[in-house]
Amino acid sequence: MTDSDLEMVKDLVSDSLKNLMVEGKVVVEKDEETIRVNIETSQSGALIGYHGEGLISLQLILNIMVYKKTGSWQRVVVNVGDYRQKREEYLKNLALNVATRVKTTRTVSTLNDLSSFERRIIHLVLSEDPEIEAYSEGEGKDRHLIIKPKAS
Repeated sequence: MTDSDLEMVKDLVSDSLKNLMVEGKVVVEKDEETIRVNIETSQSGALIGYHGEGLISLQLILNIMVYKKTGSWQRVVVNVGDYRQKREEYLKNLALNVATRVKTTRTVSTLNDLSSFERRIIHLVLSEDPEIEAYSEGEGKDRHLIIKPKAS
């Protein structure tokens, strides 16, 4: 991806923000396989939405727009402020707390209302614990994460 392509992505995001009537600063960077879009705005809640649903939607739409403009799929990740970092830290702590509770009480725990991205983070954290088993069940919006002690 060229510098002009990155500028095109920045323009797409800026135009989208303008259409959403949200003012913000857009920074676009490229690493080996990902285009990272960072948006700084005082209206972050309007973009992030409930549990990041607005952010996920914006990211999906941007991925499609970039594909339409370039003719090839590029992985575009959108972050507003430091939402993704804060959410990831929260999810890691949640996973560790639930794992401790499950190991202590020897009971099953269920986590609902998580996106696939959020379930993946928790799976990764819990995969390092030999005493815990974590897996997803259900379909679509009803998909949830089951965390239980491994059978001894």
